[in-house]
This record gives sequence, structure tokens and C-alpha cells, in this order.
Amino acid sequence: MERIAEAWSTDRVILVGDTNQPPFQNGFFFNNPEHLNQQTDGAIHRLALQNATTGNADVRCAFMVQGEVATSPLAAPFGSIEFTESVSPYALGEFVDALVEKARLSRCQRLRLVNYPHCYAPRHIHRLIYTLADRGFNIINNTPTFYLPVSSHSLPERMHAQERQRLRKSQRAGLVASHWADPSIPVVLDFIQNSRLQLGYSLTISMDYLNRLLHQFPEQFPVFVVRDGQNLAALCVCVQVRHDILYSFLPASNADYQEFSPMVMLIDHLYQYSQHEGITILDLGSSLDANHQLKPSLARFKQNMGAIPSPKLTFEIELE
Repeated sequence: MERIAEAWSTDRVILVGDTNQPPFQNGFFFNNPEHLNQQTDGAIHRLALQNATTGNADVRCAFMVQGEVATSPLAAPFGSIEFTESVSPYALGEFVDALVEKARLSRCQRLRLVNYPHCYAPRHIHRLIYTLADRGFNIINNTPTFYLPVSSHSLPERMHAQERQRLRKSQRAGLVASHWADPSIPVVLDFIQNSRLQLGYSLTISMDYLNRLLHQFPEQFPVFVVRDGQNLAALCVCVQVRHDILYSFLPASNADYQEFSPMVMLIDHLYQYSQHEGITILDLGSSLDANHQLKPSLARFKQNMGAIPSPKLTFEIELE
């Protein structure tokens, strides 16, 4: 590490609220200090490669310890190593070596990195895969996400004919989709919880934790709805992952409106919203069942909406 000492900035183990990390420009929200700091009440181990000229971080990663596993992240869809295009292969390799050593010093048996989907950083992912593989990391999981590349074309042009028919049916019934600019958080939480109960699905996030996220990050967690008059037919809590990426985080439908498939209208509205806001990737998320296995019917629905699968890898290395 001494060979590139001037370019490196490393943290000791820090408590929630520490702000000593150099800023990372235009990074993913889940890797930002504000989100990291609320993922755990325990220690956060952070490492950054700081650019000596700009003072910004060119590489960053944070992990938390759970049992004997150092995990990035602990409570988010992904974490892993984020880096800029200017980082050399040598510097990236040195960073990974330092990260592994940091995890080893935390007395962990393994280091696990849950990576962002390939579509988020297609020009970076092959460099990262090569660097991690060269250091002994293995790919232990691939959970594809399904995303819509946002263009000037309308979403119905990409949809399967069956989904276009469902959209028209919702429109004829008078359903209306919109961005809920100032949502009632209790209503949002109740709707999601009741929707899961109606459909027999388990909750993937505690309502207490979601409540905290919605209160703490109202701009990063926008809410979208489909209404039938005053009734909610569908709802989705999204995440503004970056200025150009919107992630459909928690979609929920009212079972009473099943014949209208209001989620089709909601996704179409998310796409129009993305066009208006300059978002280029609308991530509809993975398609897993309660056992974290691929759910073919859900994957087929997203593909019928025009979505494309993108790998989302998890890397792990045994620490000696």
C-alpha cells in the first residue's frame, strides 16, 4: 500500500455518523454515507481511494460484520466496490487487496460483495470481475434484475400485446396513475402490508424500517400510485439510485383490482416519469419468490412489459 500512499485514504472502523470519507461524485445512493449510516447500529468499515488532485474518492467500498462474514451491504439491494473510469487496473487491484486485508483484520472468515446490476455500470463490470477473480473471489450468486432502457419511444411500443390490452382496460375504467408528491406514510405502509397479506406474500422489509427510510429520505424514495377515484389500486415505492437510475423497490397491488392489472399502468407511468426526468434506466427489480428462487410468471410479466434481464452478481472470498 505504501507504493501509492499519496493516492490512498483509509478509515479505521467507525461509528454511525462518521463523515471523514472523501466525497464520491455521482455515486449510487446505497453506497452514500447517509444510507450506509442507517443500515446498522454497529461498526461500518470503510475504504476509499482518494484522488490527490480533486480530493474526491475514485474508489469506495463499505462493509459491515454479521457473524463471521464481512458483508457489503448489510441492509440494501447492493453495495460492493464503486469506482470511476479514471482508476487504473493497478490501483483497482491494490484497492481490492487492501479491502481484503481490512476484512481479515476484522476477524471475519469471509468477505461478501453484493454487486450492482451490470446495466448500472456496463463499462466497469468486466474490469471488476477480472480484478476480483484474479484475487481469488468466487461468484456465489447471480440474481438477474429486469430493467427498461428509457428512450424517446413510448413504453407500449415495447410491451407485449397482452399488456397493451391491460393498459387500455385500466384507462377505459378510469384508473389514473400519478406521482404521489407528499404521500401519507401510514397509508403507504398499510397498503403494502395489506397487499402482501391478500396475496399471501411475505414482507421483504420490515414496516418499521421502511417507515424510517420514507421519513429520512423522502426525495430518494418517491411514491407512485394508481387510483380509482379515492381508492388505491396499486402503489410503488421507488428509489432514486442515481440521477439517471430509478429502481422499482416495493410494488404492491390491491387484489380487488386484479382484473385490471393496475401494475401495468403504474409501470407505464414510471416510464413516462423517467422520460420527463432524464432517467435512462428504470429497474423493475429481480423476480424472486418467497424462497428467493426465480419466479417464472413474474419474470415473464416484466419481459412482456419490455424489460431486459441484467446479471446481478454476488462475490465472496475465504479469508485465511
